[in-house]
Amino acid sequence: MRTRLLPLAACLALSGCFLFKSPAAYEADQQAAVAQARASTDDQVAGDLEKSRRAAFERPGDVQEARVFAQNVAAAFELGVIERKQLDGAGLLRMAGESLDKAGAAHAESLPELEFSRGGMLLLAKKTEEGISALRASMAAKPSPRACVMLIAELDKQGDPKKEVIPLCKQALPNVASDETHFALLDGCARHGGDPSLAWAGATEVAFYKQYQTRQAEERAAQQAEEDRRSAEFAAAARERDDRRATGGSAGGSGGTSNAGNGNAGGGNWSLSLKNNCKKTVKLFLGNKPKFGSGTSTSIGANTISSHSGREGDMIWIVDERDNGLSSLSPRGSQRMQITEGCSGFAPN
Repeated sequence: MRTRLLPLAACLALSGCFLFKSPAAYEADQQAAVAQARASTDDQVAGDLEKSRRAAFERPGDVQEARVFAQNVAAAFELGVIERKQLDGAGLLRMAGESLDKAGAAHAESLPELEFSRGGMLLLAKKTEEGISALRASMAAKPSPRACVMLIAELDKQGDPKKEVIPLCKQALPNVASDETHFALLDGCARHGGDPSLAWAGATEVAFYKQYQTRQAEERAAQQAEEDRRSAEFAAAARERDDRRATGGSAGGSGGTSNAGNGNAGGGNWSLSLKNNCKKTVKLFLGNKPKFGSGTSTSIGANTISSHSGREGDMIWIVDERDNGLSSLSPRGSQRMQITEGCSGFAPN
């Protein structure tokens, strides 16, 4: 017995000796880390939801506050926070609906955007028929590309029994305001309209669609290459740090390059790979306080991946058209996250 204990005692006495965990222990640690990250995200989503609820209540009739409240309710449903936090989903839907109604009564010109927000919220809450009705109301007020794409996706799920998809696409096409919305509309119509050739749209629209597809492919390739480069740098710095620890090295060693590598890979820095699963470009803000704080504004295209890095405490926000924060993320270490299909929340990827 004494002989068996000697190697262990000798191992513990050496600074470069480690006891390795079993695969089951590592898996348990990973599951615990995922659960902790999810709990943190849930708390953040619930906090953002309550903040937006109070803002909408304090400023009844405000279009922006009503839309942000609806978007946060939608995110809570989409991410499963309603169920896990045992929130009153029906009550939140009712309050958000009332807030949108008051804003619509005070600002009739904003009805298309308000009904679009209502439709998206109801669809994510699995209120399909009510969501479709709201999107129809948005299209009736003004046939916007965003409302059209969301509506035809739902009609396509039902088999488009009334053959409405292409007529709706034709209604929305004159209202495209940018290349991004132009492509998003054509792409949605190609996928949900039963005509990938887009013959109904004409030769000019088909040429634009193909050119934009080529540009997107080139941008995705460049973004992937940049992500691979940053990931390789982060991994190399982490390996260097671990090698120094294994050999008993210290941060105060003689190698200037090694010290820099250790700082880049240490607990005070993070590296984030972010995938956008939303069907449109999402605006981002890198900083602690969107709209009124210092930071960097950027965006991420639909179905693309971008890489970001920063120091612990730095935040990334999803913001709306007016730079109001919708959801925030405080990355740690090396993470892979996604923007959910509802375009207003983060989730592990």
